[in-house]
Amino acid sequence: DGSLALLLLNKAHGPVAVRLAAVRGGVERPLRGRVRLVQLSPARYRWHPRGPAGFAGPDEPPARWTAALGPGGRIVLPPLSLTVLHGKPSDRRPACRGQATCTRTRS
Repeated sequence: DGSLALLLLNKAHGPVAVRLAAVRGGVERPLRGRVRLVQLSPARYRWHPRGPAGFAGPDEPPARWTAALGPGGRIVLPPLSLTVLHGKPSDRRPACRGQATCTRTRS
């Protein structure tokens, strides 16, 4: 159905910017459009290190929201997070609506 689902894991202790792009005929074009996100990050829990008995608390469900991909297909992942991205982003430019600054391209 043309939808895309990605599991994005940020193991770093700082935020990481990810650029989502489609490659067609050797040409890379950023994805754009709205996507659904489900994310578990330290904003929702605190890790309690107790060796093999370590746990996350409080035990809340992941955050869920819909957002537009940023300029250049960019999304920023918070530190130590797990994110599921799902939607039908496109690498096509939006249709021109009589705007002088809109450029048409052939696909």
